[in-house]
Amino acid sequence: MNYLNSLFLKLFDIKLKFLISEKKNVVEIRIRSKELYYFFKNVLKIPVGKKIKLTIPIYIKNNEKYLISFLRGLFDTDGCITLQRQGKYAYVLAKISTRHRNFAYEISKSLLTLGIPSFVTIKGSKLNNKIFEGYNVVIRNKGVIKFFKIVGTKNLRNIKSFNEKWGHRDLDPNLSVSSNTGADRST
Repeated sequence: MNYLNSLFLKLFDIKLKFLISEKKNVVEIRIRSKELYYFFKNVLKIPVGKKIKLTIPIYIKNNEKYLISFLRGLFDTDGCITLQRQGKYAYVLAKISTRHRNFAYEISKSLLTLGIPSFVTIKGSKLNNKIFEGYNVVIRNKGVIKFFKIVGTKNLRNIKSFNEKWGHRDLDPNLSVSSNTGADRST
């Protein structure tokens, strides 16, 4: 929240308002700005209202630089690093979560265009006797390294988590990442 707030202050001179709902397990961001509304709607092509058919705008999909920046922002806000254990093996995973099935597959396909393999899993959670279905776009093991080299992250929580969890692996325990801006296409 602090990172997003400082980013909006720097870019738009606007302070964000955060509403935290522990019951729904969400943080809602609120902004009051007509200029920013029209910028998001008309320039960035972000649809107004409920995001029922969420999609990556075509101008982003067709421009590698924009796509990398888009995926970085998505990972910074809706992504995490985790360690999956199966028996004596442990796998480092990078995940991006969404409630939209088609959007999850579109993210996965976009990652593949950058040479980053991923897959989509269905997740479900129960809250107040209601089942919420969602999707994770999952990047595994060496794909996570490639993700960090190409896309990167600015989220210090994800950087710290990656450095801690990758240390459990025998592939390269000295590997660490910093706040990479991505775009390393040499791999």
